[in-house]
Parts: sequence; structure tokens; C-alpha cells
Amino acid sequence: MADEKDFREPDGATQDYELDEVFELAFEIDAFLRAHNLKYRTKFPMEQRQREILADKMLESDTFYIKHLISSVLGHEGDALMNRLNAYETEFRKINILFII
Repeated sequence: MADEKDFREPDGATQDYELDEVFELAFEIDAFLRAHNLKYRTKFPMEQRQREILADKMLESDTFYIKHLISSVLGHEGDALMNRLNAYETEFRKINILFII
């Protein structure tokens, strides 16, 4: 039988902390990409909308999209951003596992 605690929402403080981390990281990723790549700025002209998309991807555990974006735009220059994203995944257990069949 399921325990009542299995149906409770996650701790509000934890959720707030994660949201703060997500929006801060999305802002940093977008700002860095904009500062270092004209093609990125041209492809994603609406800063706020792109930051929301990045935040949504993190909350949905779709960090592969963000990692691909960073590596394709910045290559090794994006290592610090990749490290931040990896730390986020580890802290909030948001690691997506890709299965190849």
C-alpha cells in the first residue's frame, strides 16, 4: 500500500531553489552564447523567450538539447557552462539516460 507521503508535492523550498538555479543558469547560458556568437543571436533574437525555452528544457530534463547547443556554438569555450549544467543535473538528479536499441 502506498504511503501518504508518496503523493505529496516536493518541498516548496526545494522547488524554489531549483527554479532559482534554473533561471540563473538559463540566463548565463543565453547571455554567454549571445556575447560569443552572432549566428546564435540571429537565430534566437528574442532573449527572454530563448531563456524561457532553456529553463523549460532543464526542468524537463532535456539537457541534451542545451549541451548540443553549447558545444555546437562554442566548442571547448563552453566547458565552464557545461560544468555548471552537469552540476545542476547532479544536484537535482536530472540526468537523462539515452538508450540505444
